[in-house]
Amino acid sequence: MALKRYKANADNTIVNTYLADLSNRGTGSNSGQADVMEIYSVYGRQSSGSQELSRILVNFPVSQITTDRSSGKLPSSGSVKFYLRLFSAESSKTVPKDFKLVVQPVSHSWQEGDGLDLENYSDITNNGTGSNWINAGNRGRPETSKVQFVTDTASSYEDEYVLLTDSYRKLYAFWFNNGGGSAPDVAPDEVEVDISAGSTAAEYSNKFKLAVLSSSANITAASASSPAATTKTTNKLGGAVRAATRDTSLSDSILIVSTVISGSGSGPWRNVGGDYMQTGRDGNAGGTGLTFTQRFSTGLENVEIDITKLVERWLAGTTNTYGVGVRLSASFEAYSKTAVSGTVKNVAGAKKSYYTKRFFARGSQFFFKRPVLEARWNSVRKDDRGDFYFSSSLGTDEDNMNTLYLYNYVRGRLRNIPAVGTGKLYVKLYSGSSDNTKPNTTPLRIHVPYSRSTDRPRTVYTASWHSTGIYTCSVCLTKSATRTVSNLYDVWYNGTTQYFTGSILPKTLSPSNHSREPVYYLNITNLQREYTPTQNARFNLYVRNKYWDPTIYTKANSTPATTTIPSASYRVSRIIDGLEAVPHYTGSNFATGLSYDVSGNYFDLDMKLLQPGYEYALRFAFYDPELVAWQEQDEIFKFRVRKNEH
Repeated sequence: MALKRYKANADNTIVNTYLADLSNRGTGSNSGQADVMEIYSVYGRQSSGSQELSRILVNFPVSQITTDRSSGKLPSSGSVKFYLRLFSAESSKTVPKDFKLVVQPVSHSWQEGDGLDLENYSDITNNGTGSNWINAGNRGRPETSKVQFVTDTASSYEDEYVLLTDSYRKLYAFWFNNGGGSAPDVAPDEVEVDISAGSTAAEYSNKFKLAVLSSSANITAASASSPAATTKTTNKLGGAVRAATRDTSLSDSILIVSTVISGSGSGPWRNVGGDYMQTGRDGNAGGTGLTFTQRFSTGLENVEIDITKLVERWLAGTTNTYGVGVRLSASFEAYSKTAVSGTVKNVAGAKKSYYTKRFFARGSQFFFKRPVLEARWNSVRKDDRGDFYFSSSLGTDEDNMNTLYLYNYVRGRLRNIPAVGTGKLYVKLYSGSSDNTKPNTTPLRIHVPYSRSTDRPRTVYTASWHSTGIYTCSVCLTKSATRTVSNLYDVWYNGTTQYFTGSILPKTLSPSNHSREPVYYLNITNLQREYTPTQNARFNLYVRNKYWDPTIYTKANSTPATTTIPSASYRVSRIIDGLEAVPHYTGSNFATGLSYDVSGNYFDLDMKLLQPGYEYALRFAFYDPELVAWQEQDEIFKFRVRKNEH
């Protein structure tokens, strides 16, 4: 299973659009419960040069992604890609074309809200719950902190600092200068507190208070009645802010910072229209490299953007998990010379309108159209035990290499071998005994790839840990010119203990006198009629040549031989309307690729990807290297995802 979708847990559209009277703006409106989201820019409708904008906010359950990675359901960083997917909503209104959308992380916590109206913008928050163009959420409770100066020694404060965040989420460093100090470069805004003329802790506290009051920070400051030499700071507009902190090199014997009342709520945006991480510092994390874009030619496209770098920073805890903002890039949002009455200053903006691009929201009735963060990775395992070839001059080094796997199941679950863990195993290959029932006593000399067959052969290969309970080894074996080897045995051990002995039927590469024209017969041998909505199901695919023609000399087997397809992909569509629920992902991620082993091809499918209560069709495509193209097969396999009523 190499595909997971995380559905948005909050979304909203925020606007500064003029209402029907063309005099008041809908900057206080909220549409967090609407079933669509909207992006547009309107220039010159209310008056010459007027600006009206609409932007989207979307957040995702990062805590669930973190849990999935910790439990092994998601690969580690570098082995998985994350894509933001928004699905275009059909509209009776005009749709712009030839424009660009920009996606950036939101740097401020925000509330989804309960609004619905995207036509008249009548659902006003009135500074209550819900984000809009002006506020990220309700004003909430202000944060109050105390900064106590303990020592009278001015040099103890030299170059040290106190970090305060105002209600606009702007971070300030108030640093102490005793005459020879310099700004610490730890925050976007740094304010000097000159204590060179003071000699007591009380004087330093007063200097700090005056510096806060004279700064541009949205923070009040006053002398506290107790303890002595203490300044109390409060953010003016309320909202949950990052607690006040001091330089980590300071001790309680010099300066004490404490939070008296924790803030709550979200408060106003620092900038109307939302706060986004852009190039440079923004609060406690930089936005460098976290701006993502997508061009739209017809305007009818969906959003599908690789935002892996941002998601990995969310998971690492180096960037706040406030979701993303999606809007037209600056050159496509409307021009505005100044920032007044809810407008955004944009002297590089467009003097034409782009109206309107709509996407389905998380409350949409359409299951497959809701905004998702899609994780894709390549989980294909290619176990050549059932397709093992002797080394030959007909093939390249890569073609001559065979990969073998050991699967350590303990009571039905994959487990690392205790004495090996994630370490190494060793593998030897043996020919069969005289009756081919067990390995011979002398191991075969395993060769490196054919092009280096003059290198010294060896009898032992090293196997490495692949994933929990799975170990792998790649080997290359040249066919003997003096003896026939019809059976091979692979023995896995760690030097003292032998863990596994497997069997292999080797094949020989041979040229042909005609071109290949393969036609296959397919069957899913373990297909069920129904699956539960939370089930992770494995599908085993049986493949053989459709025109296979056995003779009277063909030996019958209880388990028919299967043809291994080296590169195969699946897709899933909904039968009732043909909607593609899981498309072929055959690129670098190869998220829909089929693995194979001695039993044939197989893949895992998470039924959470599919809407319960519907029937679905599985189709397969095989890659044809001669045609350099994927060939979809004729067979269709149907199953239903049960809708649990209780």
